[in-house]
Amino acid sequence: MLVFPTQTGANLALSTGRAQVMMADTPVAAYQVKLSNGKFKLEGAYGVAPYGIAVPKGSGMAQPILDALKKLIAEGIYTKILAKWGTSSGAITTPAINGAIG
Repeated sequence: MLVFPTQTGANLALSTGRAQVMMADTPVAAYQVKLSNGKFKLEGAYGVAPYGIAVPKGSGMAQPILDALKKLIAEGIYTKILAKWGTSSGAITTPAINGAIG
């Protein structure tokens, strides 16, 4: 097992043959596959969980960010962004503040 302090180092190890497999968040791995021009492929996901946007408590930013995400989803822009980066499988339909806290 190889461990790298940066994603760039892991990407380089994979692209140069120093590593045979790379594990990363799906968007990161999908982008590396895209950059490889067909040399690499994505082989599924594990430990799937939604992403979040962290903001300091009391900053007043939570609601504006939620409103912006809702607008991006409603106008189809969110879907286009995910498609551009090859991460459509991680799409959400209903953004929420503290949505992972149940």
